[in-house]
Amino acid sequence: MRRPWHHPEFGGRAMVQVGRGDWLKAVVLALGVTAVQLACIRPPNLVDDWNGWRQADTQTIALNYAHDGIDLLWPRIAWGGDGSGAVEAELQLYTAATGAILALVGDDVEWPGRAVSAACLLLTALLLFGLLAPRVGVLGALSGEAALLTSVGATFLVSVQPDALGLCLAAASLVAFVAWTDTRHFYPGSSIFSFGTAGCNL
Repeated sequence: MRRPWHHPEFGGRAMVQVGRGDWLKAVVLALGVTAVQLACIRPPNLVDDWNGWRQADTQTIALNYAHDGIDLLWPRIAWGGDGSGAVEAELQLYTAATGAILALVGDDVEWPGRAVSAACLLLTALLLFGLLAPRVGVLGALSGEAALLTSVGATFLVSVQPDALGLCLAAASLVAFVAWTDTRHFYPGSSIFSFGTAGCNL
């Protein structure tokens, strides 16, 4: 079966062939915009960020994972009482990834969470490019990618929050669904991505 972006026809029209050079343009665009967001737009630390209160909660769960080990079903914050200290109701994929990095590099930094979010946003942008390019052309796909990356919402996604991961999983679910509509071939990954999207933070 052909992948959806290689499918010979879509809506009665031949699909545009996407080459390695086109993908390279998409990668450079995503890296450039995200780098500007991290270096020039986002505040350098959580204290200076107007939405830092929410990020501090996420960072604390990740720190607890770094210190006490990762347990996706029982996330905890700094807790000194007699109870379990368990918090939240989401499947803590994002905080687990961030906590694993913190355990390696040290717990006095805030960049690991932003790095995970940035990587998820980059992957989302590339998934969007791969979905659009065969259907509207490379220029249209790059424009769509740029619109996503420069939106106000995307700027807020590059932070210590699980939203970028949720968006990435949702985009992957869409790609898997389109693959099914194009080929009528069921991709097991679509169920995994959909479950991850629902359980992660939506």
